[in-house]
Amino acid sequence: MTSDPIQKKITVNESLTEFWKEYIDVDFPIISFKDIKATWDEVCQLLVEHVERKSTSPLERLTPNNKLNNAIKEYEKARKTIENYNKSVRCVNQKIGGKKKEIGDANLTLAEEDLQKLQNTKKRLSETVAPLCTEYQKLLDEKTKLEGQKGAARTKLEEYTKTFLTQYQKKINDYLEKFAADFRINDAKEVFFGGKPSLNYQIAINNVAFDLEAKDPSKPTACFKNTLSSGDKSTLAFTFFLARLDKDPNLSEKIIVFDDPIASLDIHRKTSTKQEIIRISDSAKQVILLSHDEFFLRLVWNEVDKATRKTLCIRRKDQGSELLEWDIEREMQGEYLEHYSALTEYREHGPKGNLRDVARCIRPLIETNLRLRFPGQFPQGEWLGNMIGKIRDSAENQPLSSLKPFLNELSEINEYSKHFHHGENPDADTHLIQDPELKTYVERTLKVIGGVLILEV
Repeated sequence: MTSDPIQKKITVNESLTEFWKEYIDVDFPIISFKDIKATWDEVCQLLVEHVERKSTSPLERLTPNNKLNNAIKEYEKARKTIENYNKSVRCVNQKIGGKKKEIGDANLTLAEEDLQKLQNTKKRLSETVAPLCTEYQKLLDEKTKLEGQKGAARTKLEEYTKTFLTQYQKKINDYLEKFAADFRINDAKEVFFGGKPSLNYQIAINNVAFDLEAKDPSKPTACFKNTLSSGDKSTLAFTFFLARLDKDPNLSEKIIVFDDPIASLDIHRKTSTKQEIIRISDSAKQVILLSHDEFFLRLVWNEVDKATRKTLCIRRKDQGSELLEWDIEREMQGEYLEHYSALTEYREHGPKGNLRDVARCIRPLIETNLRLRFPGQFPQGEWLGNMIGKIRDSAENQPLSSLKPFLNELSEINEYSKHFHHGENPDADTHLIQDPELKTYVERTLKVIGGVLILEV
């Protein structure tokens, strides 16, 4: 039951009644539509409840309760009130019709409308209103023109956006594949909320697509928030950033800052992240990489152009902090001592923490030991497997040939240790590790390097 039109009609009738009281005898009842509507709403609500109860138990007999019976009685009273009201309206209309006939069927309504039009015209042509109306019409014409231009521009933008987003979506999905993500984005499109453009898309896992946000938050539905891990979300954000850089025609003139890009990434994506940063550094004017992960910084350092690379760090001072040059090579020597201490501590006192962390110290300890003993023979970034190959291929008169008696031992240690590094084993975090076996290889490693090599730094 719609309230506004009915209530408006009642109000108009009351106003007309006041007018016609001067000409005819009017006996018009007062009616409260608010009370009638309340009665109607209550009956409807109770009937809906009874129907729902019946739909759940269709074979059971349903008897109206006292509340519904009372509501129906009130409804009947309201209906009679409406009938009496309509009857009074018809009676008054008959009297009005008779009165109009007496005065020669004069059309009072039309006369009132004509009078109102004349009054409005007079006001429209007044000195104060006429300029305002002219200005208003001028603004309306300009608005119509601008809306036409906006529509044409919007159509052109939508055509361009459709082509651009198709390419943009493909680029992002190519990066997701490169980062070994098991999800893709679908149906990328630009939407305008409040006049501002934004990108909307779906996430697809195993070819099942779902929206970024649940349509009904009260119901458990797959969405961006509850299906992607923190690492996946960071990976998706990173691919958006890379895709945007690829589309930037002015990349060569820009300084790109990567702020801790692997902070929330899964560990097996570090290599791909490193490769993309190095690729961007070849195209951009300058690349700044910020990170708390010294190992990741070393990976990038080893592969960028030596003539242009530079490392800085933030150091605490008495008040605040300062930006200083960072000797990454020296830090690597300190790392060598840490690896050595971790292995000797484990050998002498047994496991105190994660065995996998101990196992991951074996290979970098040997690699650094060999670099320090044979400067210039093993560049940074070269793994133990490559080093073993160089030793095997070295001539008898070369320095590396002195290591040939250790080739078999180095190869077996390398075969064992590579199970715990993601670069060679995607399951490095779950590979089975046992204390007795690890202890054996730790002892063999310490024997091969012949003790820790202390450096003056």
